[in-house]
Amino acid sequence: MISWNLSRREEERRAEIILKVKNLGHKLRMQMRKRTLKKKAAEKPAEKAAKKKHRDTYSSGSDSDSSSSGSSSESEDEANQAVAAEEKETKKDDEPEVASEAEAKVNGKTSADKDSEDKPSEEVKEETIKKEENSESTPNTSEVAVDKPRPFHMTLSIFLRNLAPGITKQEVEAMCKKYPGFKRVALQDPQADRRYMRRGWVTFDRSVNIKDICWNLNNIRLRDCEMGAIVNRDIKQRVRPVNGIVNHKNLVRQDIKIAAKIIQNLDNKWSIWDNSHEDKKKTVKKEEPPHTFGLQSKNPVLKNITDYLVDEGSFEEDELLGETKEEKKDGDEVTIERDEELLKVLDKMILYLRIVHSIDYYSGIEYPNEDEMPHRCGIMHARSEPPSTNQITNSGLTDYMNAFEQKIKQFTEEKGKLDDAEVTKLGRKDPQAYPLFCY
Repeated sequence: MISWNLSRREEERRAEIILKVKNLGHKLRMQMRKRTLKKKAAEKPAEKAAKKKHRDTYSSGSDSDSSSSGSSSESEDEANQAVAAEEKETKKDDEPEVASEAEAKVNGKTSADKDSEDKPSEEVKEETIKKEENSESTPNTSEVAVDKPRPFHMTLSIFLRNLAPGITKQEVEAMCKKYPGFKRVALQDPQADRRYMRRGWVTFDRSVNIKDICWNLNNIRLRDCEMGAIVNRDIKQRVRPVNGIVNHKNLVRQDIKIAAKIIQNLDNKWSIWDNSHEDKKKTVKKEEPPHTFGLQSKNPVLKNITDYLVDEGSFEEDELLGETKEEKKDGDEVTIERDEELLKVLDKMILYLRIVHSIDYYSGIEYPNEDEMPHRCGIMHARSEPPSTNQITNSGLTDYMNAFEQKIKQFTEEKGKLDDAEVTKLGRKDPQAYPLFCY
């Protein structure tokens, strides 16, 4: 049985509404019948009177009036009798329906429920399916359906511990494409410390059973090499904190200067914001003027960057007033001064380096093959809360600044390219003389 999800009160109310509607319809039908019968009764005496006038041309006027009045009264009596007879018949027809509805109330069932019980089960199922489709097609305005974001970045991966240097990436892909949910393969360069063996990561969709695939790969030998497949765990902490001392205003300004130099060097290396490739080949870098931040670069991140690299101070006013500020010594404690405007500028530059050039600024690490790894933007270092003033000194700030500059020096130094003359001095081969050795 199909439950219609109606309570007892709703069923009784529904039955009462149906009875009221039927009674109103019955009253309207009776009124319409009375009107039609009265019209017919009024039309009949007029017709009879006209016929009698044609027949009784020689009769007197008084006799004709009396006969017409008598015939009209008789016709009205006949109309009333017909109306009463029809009312009795309609009452007889409606009485069993009312009784049946009353019985249904007592039993807790309405006429609609009885009809549904009389119907075969297949028809009832079809009606319920149609109702469900109509309810789905008409969305509720009160409940707004919010689509959840699909976790495309969530993946499962297998770590291949031992791969011979002769095994190519295409061979590993052909082997792993047999399993459902395969996405990509990442191979590490051969390492001399590990007898030039390589490491690899195979990425699969989140919906697969990664342990079964790992078991199957352990039973396969690729070029007589046991790959040593292991299930790779997810990264526990993707955003990792660094020392809160970097929130200081002077260090933030120094970081903006270093980050701007790195962005400019890498943009020039890969020609990201430079459209004139032909002009760039003709010009020699030695003759170019030194780079100025934000002026020669079309990168919007470096726009008006010089506004945040220059210090401001009222030194003339202090000199005129005779006020001199004492310089802080190395052992003096330093209070952390935060400048939110400078921090916003630095955050844009750090995100640009991390997303575009795959460089984690605060750790000073570059991820060159990040697009092939299981997590394409795996780890990123960010600023933590500033420490208390009792732990920071002026010498500590300078030591941290010098150590960080040495760590990130590999990205700030621009590597120049050799000219053709310098390359020939170093022993460049002529491709026409040695066609087999020049690729």
